[in-house]
Amino acid sequence: MYDQQLIEEIVAEILKEKKVLREKKKPVLHVIHTDGHKDELIEKLESSWSLDWVDPTSFDGSESISQAVFPHVDQDLFVKSALGITDTPESDSFAKLMRNGVAIHFILDRSMEWIHTQPEKVPTPYLRKMREYEKELRSYHVSILKSDEVPPPPNKKSDSPFYFNGKLLNQEEINKWPYSDIHISQKTIITPLARDTAREANISISIEES
Repeated sequence: MYDQQLIEEIVAEILKEKKVLREKKKPVLHVIHTDGHKDELIEKLESSWSLDWVDPTSFDGSESISQAVFPHVDQDLFVKSALGITDTPESDSFAKLMRNGVAIHFILDRSMEWIHTQPEKVPTPYLRKMREYEKELRSYHVSILKSDEVPPPPNKKSDSPFYFNGKLLNQEEINKWPYSDIHISQKTIITPLARDTAREANISISIEES
């Protein structure tokens, strides 16, 4: 007679090991945040990445990190990171990651969505200043994502916010491009003005292999 409980425990253990193996195949993304609270954004990240949490209050910069993400970036971290101010654990962690040459992703909090729209109540000079901070962060090669976007894993073009699917990349497309990187197909035509505008805006253009 079979021991049903033992069989269930063995099956559960096998499934657990398979899950671990699947997770190991995913690239590692370090999440810089004080708690490991799971929300919709984190679950979305987990679908493509193996997440490793880093508490900014105890981060000394010695950990080996190649890709890091700051979820729900508010205006405080956004501005301080652009200006090099390090008076909070988050902004200090950003500076340490920058000095280590880590690829950094900012996922903006919903409260920051107004900088990518044309809100009537926000004075134009104030909006312009915030966009200057964004441009400064791009010049550091920080990818800035909207609240519902996540960084694509390496070599994955599908659903990547950095991938431009159009046949012609012109100045107009560059001017409205919100990220520090733009990936295009070998078949995409780039206008000379688009190249100049991208260079001035510190946007890196990468041509993907077919």
